[in-house]
This record gives sequence, structure tokens and C-alpha cells, in this order.
Amino acid sequence: MRAKPPVARGHPKIPVDQTTAIFMECDMVPLPLVVPAGGTIRVIPLNHKQLKSQHWGFFGVHGGVKDVTWPDRAFVTRSAQLHNQGLWAYKCRVSNHGRTNLIYLDVPIDLWFGNQGREQNRLRYAPVISALDSGREFDFYLVNDCNTSVAAIWQDNARVQLLGEPTQRDIPLRRTYRSPADQVMIFFPTTVRWVKQYPECE
Repeated sequence: MRAKPPVARGHPKIPVDQTTAIFMECDMVPLPLVVPAGGTIRVIPLNHKQLKSQHWGFFGVHGGVKDVTWPDRAFVTRSAQLHNQGLWAYKCRVSNHGRTNLIYLDVPIDLWFGNQGREQNRLRYAPVISALDSGREFDFYLVNDCNTSVAAIWQDNARVQLLGEPTQRDIPLRRTYRSPADQVMIFFPTTVRWVKQYPECE
């Protein structure tokens, strides 16, 4: 009599819940921003020269042993003396209301610098969030770093990879629909450079 083949004892595969509920909301906030003690805030400085070569990522601002503000108070004081219009940023919050953890997420944002409102002048930036578990949220900020106005529109879709899925795919990027202009962000020119580590604007 031939022996029966051994029975596989591996863990049963749990099907991936392919439904998603990723929300994004952006609101205007004044500078300076508060960096909590021991924490980090993530900023996208809007610098046309820099963003033409770098299309994703964040500028990290790290806190110390106590809460600090960014930009430094000296820059904010100088800004007030110059009657600078660009003393505002946008805070964007991405939240995962679905039941599955994400191991990759990018949320594309289209940018137009100055009076370059035509389609061929559009620059797409896609901040990448390396992971966003179910029930968690992720904050980042956009701030103008140059003396030119900027218009930004975040898109209706995001690119994700769910835990348990082998590839990335596009999903709806939802919002609360408070007004038809929810997705539009307008940045005034700034006469003060907030991020000295970035190249000169021109």
C-alpha cells in the first residue's frame, strides 16, 4: 500500500479586504508650526527649482527635549517687519478609515508656480507615506519657500499597496466635501526663505 502524501500544515491564508477608505483634508494654518518634544513634523517646501528634480519625500523638522516652533522665531519676526504675505502653510491630514493596513501610499498633488497656469507647466509631486495602519492618520505641511505665488490641487486618486497584496494600485482619495474648492490650495509669495537647506529659487 502506498503511503498518503503529507498534509500541509501552513497557516491558512486570510483573504485581503480590498475595500479602502482613505481620506485627505487640507486646511490653511499660520506659521510658525509647533514641533512637539521628541517628535517630527514633515514639510514640503514649495521651491520650483528643487521640486523639478525631486518628486516625492518630506523635509523633516525634529523636536528637542521640549516643544519648539518652526520656522525659528527670528524668521517670523523678520517676516512681520517685511510685511510678508507668505506667513501661512497648509496642514494636510491623511487618514485610513478602512479595515486593512497600507504598506505604501502616495497622494499626488499638482502644482503651478507663478502665472504658469497652463497644463504644460504643471508639476506633479507625490508625497510617499511608507505605511498607514487601519485607524491611523498622518499629517504633513506644505509651505511656500519662494517669492512667487503657487497654486496646488490634490487629486481624486491615490496609489497604494495593501498589506497582503503583491502590487500597487490606484484607489479613490476621499474628502468630506465641505465646498467645491476643497482640493485647491493657494500660497502667497514669501519674501523670507524658510528652508535654507534648499537651493535658491532662481
